[in-house]
Amino acid sequence: MVLQESANEQRGASKWPQTDSGKRFVVCTGGEPLLQLDVALIDARHRQNFWIAIETNGTIPIPEGLGLR
Repeated sequence: MVLQESANEQRGASKWPQTDSGKRFVVCTGGEPLLQLDVALIDARHRQNFWIAIETNGTIPIPEGLGLR
């Protein structure tokens, strides 16, 4: 499981420009993103220095521990 998470993390970061100076911002939107996002995914992106925003319609409560900053 850890190896799979690590591989997925690297795949996501590898698509980001290498000249980004470490400032990465992603907006999760479309349908209801809280149906697809979880703590593990958000934590993985935070480890790669991503700031994350979520556009939600508010019908699903934001899970505790999601780690949004």
